[in-house]
Amino acid sequence: WMKKSTFSSHVEGYLCAVQEEEIFTNALKTKRLKDHETKAYCRLCKRNKETIQHIIAACPRLSISIYLPWRHNKVANIIYQSIHPKMDQNTRQRITEVYTDDKTEIWWDTRIKTLVKLEHDKPDIVLWKRDEQKCFIIDICVCLDVNIDKNIELKQNYYLPLAAELKRLYPEYTYEVLPVIISATGLVTKQIVDNLKKLKVDNIEETILKCQKNALTGTMKIIKCFMKM
Repeated sequence: WMKKSTFSSHVEGYLCAVQEEEIFTNALKTKRLKDHETKAYCRLCKRNKETIQHIIAACPRLSISIYLPWRHNKVANIIYQSIHPKMDQNTRQRITEVYTDDKTEIWWDTRIKTLVKLEHDKPDIVLWKRDEQKCFIIDICVCLDVNIDKNIELKQNYYLPLAAELKRLYPEYTYEVLPVIISATGLVTKQIVDNLKKLKVDNIEETILKCQKNALTGTMKIIKCFMKM
């Protein structure tokens, strides 16, 4: 992302410090200064050590209130815009819960009613290709680098039962679960490229760069806000 970055040098430097884990968290302060008066535990949840990984993707106190609106939803918006037949990624347009035309139907953050009640029934996006009779269940996750493969597997396991239930309701369609996983520090894998190809996204490289930018700026805002607490 740095080769094609539009960030200022200040932002780039801060994000590099995040990647190198050089932000002065309680855990790093205790280790470097051998300050026994400073507790290494998180100042919010008090449960785990306050490492940079904990702050950017693992603190339970930040999950719904900050991770979701500041970062996850921003990345999800880019994916939604990239598959929407009439939405321009370069302009701000209102996302509707259901979009439909002759060939396409898109459900955004919609709880799906099935014959059997499921624990995971609200994926980020469901894309129906009417002309091809295909349905893609898309769920986005912004996580730690080390958890990308784990989250790909988790999303598959979460939404395969939903695909099976939808098959009972709409047997004429084929179904596929497509996790879109990016790390909080901008790391992407071949998996996201493959899944965007299946979704027939026009400009995959540009879409990934926008996802990276939103993930990185979200992470920076999260850390800066956290460190002021």
